[in-house]
Amino acid sequence: GKVWDKSKKKCVTPQQSGQLDDDNIYEAARDLAYNRRYEEAIKVLQLAQNKQDPRILNYLGYSHRKLGQVEAGLTYYTAALKEDPNYTLVREYMGEAFLQLGRVDKALAQLTEIEKRCGRDCREYSMLEQQIHIYTTN
Repeated sequence: GKVWDKSKKKCVTPQQSGQLDDDNIYEAARDLAYNRRYEEAIKVLQLAQNKQDPRILNYLGYSHRKLGQVEAGLTYYTAALKEDPNYTLVREYMGEAFLQLGRVDKALAQLTEIEKRCGRDCREYSMLEQQIHIYTTN
């Protein structure tokens, strides 16, 4: 239930907004989400001062999607892309969300958008391309 505070160089309990800066909040929430602690990640992300930070919105989307709340996840991804249309990781996660809904066409559209922004050699393109391949061959 604690997160690393870079400025204090120790773990602290995130109890209220403003106690941690948004960079610390983002990093802690991302780590929680990657460790499948999605509900905790959402609680930490809700402490962010800048609620429109695309990184914060992205991991709110990711955590909700992983909890099975795909439509909520898409809402956060859409908001993140409104702030930064070139954020390819959001597009990759959004593509995965569309696959969860059976919308291969929309996942392919996100793959195309990623390609426009960083080419076929970027990590996000490869990740989504692989997920589409897995989805369409199963």
